Order: sequence, then structure tokens, then C-alpha cells
Amino acid sequence: MSSSKVQPAPEGDSPTGLARKKSLSQTTLSIRKSFLTNMNKFGNLANLALIAGATMSFSDLGFDLVIIIEYMQYNTSAAYATIGTIAISLWAQCCVVYAFHRNRQKRYLFRELFYVISCVKPGVDAYRVVTKQPLPQGVLVSSHEEMMYLRGVELFAECIPGCLIQAIAYININQTTIAALSLMSSLLTAAFISASMTIEKDVVKENRIKNPTFYGFIPLDSIPRGLTICLLIYFISAVQLVAKTFALALCNAESSTIMAAYLVGDTVFYFGYKTFRKDFIYWVPVKNIFGAFFVSLMARLITKLSLDFTAGFMARHPYEFGGAYFSFTMISTPVVCFYFGSRYLSYVEGEEAKEKFKNIFSSELVYGAIGGLIFLQMVSSFMFLRLIEPKYRSSFLSLKTGSQHVVETFRTATNERAKIGVMNNHRSMWKEIEEDVRVYLNENLKKWIEEEQEWFNEGVRAMVLDDLVDDPELLKMLRRPVEDEETGGR
Repeated sequence: MSSSKVQPAPEGDSPTGLARKKSLSQTTLSIRKSFLTNMNKFGNLANLALIAGATMSFSDLGFDLVIIIEYMQYNTSAAYATIGTIAISLWAQCCVVYAFHRNRQKRYLFRELFYVISCVKPGVDAYRVVTKQPLPQGVLVSSHEEMMYLRGVELFAECIPGCLIQAIAYININQTTIAALSLMSSLLTAAFISASMTIEKDVVKENRIKNPTFYGFIPLDSIPRGLTICLLIYFISAVQLVAKTFALALCNAESSTIMAAYLVGDTVFYFGYKTFRKDFIYWVPVKNIFGAFFVSLMARLITKLSLDFTAGFMARHPYEFGGAYFSFTMISTPVVCFYFGSRYLSYVEGEEAKEKFKNIFSSELVYGAIGGLIFLQMVSSFMFLRLIEPKYRSSFLSLKTGSQHVVETFRTATNERAKIGVMNNHRSMWKEIEEDVRVYLNENLKKWIEEEQEWFNEGVRAMVLDDLVDDPELLKMLRRPVEDEETGGR
């Protein structure tokens, strides 16, 4: 009689193994719950920042009105310049709103334009984003994306020029307490708007899904670490804005022509860089070639000045500067500041300057202020790069163009929404993969329509180009009439 040897139970089936599995499962569940809880907390914080940004836009307009009244008493040119920045800002915002809403019914288009002219558009957009209202038919971008571009316009046409006008007036004419407080408020408001744009875009779940290699550098699994990064983003933005504004105001004290030459030359260099890399046409899907050029020109100009002055981290996106050019602007700022500071000190030693200015800054103050700002920028930038996830650091050195990003997104994305989203870019950006997009679209379009998938909403349907749909019946199903675009709640 042979003796049978009892085999030990596998570890996974033993009490010890089951206990380990249960413990591991509980730990995993706890981590997931913690992650979702922190994500909700960050979502709430992002909403608060969103509301605060809209509030600060209103308050900045109020400060502009106060400083205009003061300037009318002794510096009418500064008053008219400030009024001009507000008018240009409203005009540019109307152009952006028209570009994004031009396919809607006229009554809805005019309503959006009225929101801009009456200066309540920031509040309306903030409300739409916080309440997560759906995208109506005919709108090219989401409420959040539209708000980002309108904030960029506000930075470009009102906030940053307003800061520069006030800084010039403060140095050249009036160094009063009221002028100093108004200037400080404008600087902090502009920096907050820029920083909040970066933070809001990064914590949005959809952005992290569509572009995980770019969005997500603010960790959601650690509230203290994430908040520290958010504060550093704001601090870096404020330091960059103060440094550039201060340097250009000193340059203007010597010659407004030199300051204008620098701004024009810097912008032309950027346009040349984009043109050389065949990356000038912006992503907005405007069909008309002249319209596409105009939109690209305006968009590049707005993002160049607004994000350059405020160190907007969104500028490192391939659609905007790209990582390498963004880092170049950050490195070039100290050089520009020291150069204009030294020119100012050389100029004020002459008799002309002593007769022109009531108060002249000393070399200790100028070099001390610029040196201090640059030191703070370097330290805060180092801390920022140290705290973010390592995989995102390479995005600050990337040479990827917008079209390369679009092609890469289509070829690597596993999410259907991300793949079909390439059609929401200018057609020239995905011309290389147009046939692949056509094949993918026709293979899946019927399924998306019949299953009525939640992500395949009216906004996504609108981005599908008719000439890419091979089946006429399928195209009719895609373009089924909508009773009223406002039934979506917007």
C-alpha cells in the first residue's frame, strides 16, 4: 500500500493567502477612495479658483475705472491709454466669441456678444463650468476652453497693458500710495488669472485622459504637495510679471521707441520661429484660408504676450509655444531685466533725466529689485520642478509641434473621444493621417450613433466633417435635426 503525500494548499487558497489578498484588496480600495476624495477636493478648489478669477476680473475693471479718474487729473494720456486697453479687450473678446459661436442661431450668438460687451461674460462662463452645463450644438469648444481663451485675451489686451501703463506712470510721473496699491492689485490679479488658467486646465479629468503626457503634473494623491505646487505656479507667474513689467517701464523711461522695438522684435522672432517649424497655423478649425490666417495671427499674438509676461505653464503645450520655446522665454527674462536696468541707470545720470523725473531710482534699488526677483524665480522654479512628477519635466524641453501632437494623439490614444477629437483641429494639422481618420470614423460611426454613447454628444457630432462620412444614410443619421439647442441646459 503506497502512502499518498498530502500536497500543501496553494498560498492563495490558504488562510494566510486569503488574508493577504483581502488586505491587499482593502488597501487598493482605500487608495482609490483616497484618490477620488482628493480629486473631488481639487475639483472644488478649482471651482473656487474659477469663481475667484471671475471676481478678480470684475475687481480689476473697478480698479481701472478708479485709476482712470485719477489719471484724468494729471495724466490724460495714461487715462486714454487705459480706456483704449479696455475697448480693445472687449473687441478682441467679441472676435473670439464670434469665432467659437458663429455656427449657432443668431439670437444665441448675439446673446453671447452682449455678455461680452456688458462685461459679465467671465461670470457667465464661470457659472457654466461650475454647474457643468452641456455643450450646445454649433459651439466649437467647451465653456471651459472658451473661458481660457477669453482670459488670455483679457490678459493680453487689458491686464498686462494696464500693468505696464500704471508702472510707466508710477516711475515717470506719480509715485503716490494710491497708484502703488492700484499697480500692485493689477499685477496680482493678472498673475492669479494666468496661474488659475494653468491649474484649472491641469486638474480637469477629461484633459488628463485625452493628454496624459501633458496634464497631470499637479498630483491629486497628496493635497499638501498639490497645493504647494499651485502656490508655486502663482508665485512664479507673479514674479515673472513684476520683473518684465518693471524692466520695460525702466526702458520706457529712457525711450518708448526702444521698448516698442523690443516688443515688436520679440514677437516677430516668435512668429518666425513658428513659421520656420511649419507650426504657425493655429488649431482652431476655420475652413477659410484667410480666416485661418487671421485667427492664427491673433491667437499667436495673444498667447505670446499674455503667457510670456506671466509665465503661463500652458504655453509649453505644442499648440502654443512648445516646451523648448517656453523655457527659452523663462531663461531670457533675467537677461532682458538686467539689460534694461543698466540702460536706465546710465540714462538717469544725464541732465535730461534729472530735469524730466522728480524721483530717480538708485542703482542699489534697481539691481537689488531685479536680482531679488530673478533669485526668487530661480528658487521657485527649482522647487516646482522638484515637486512635480518626473515624467512631466520633459514637457519643458519638448520640440513637438502642434501637428505632430495631433498625429501622435490619434495613433496612440486608446480613448475613442480622444481619437475622434483630432477633427476638432485645423485640417492641415491632421492632413498626414486624414485617410486613417476616415477609415476609423466610418468603422465606428454607426455604432456610436445607434448606441447613443454619452460622450458622442451634439458638440462631438458637429466636429465630424461631412466629406469624411462615406455612407449618405449614415450622414443623415448623424445630422438628425435638433429641436432646440437650449434644451441642453446652456
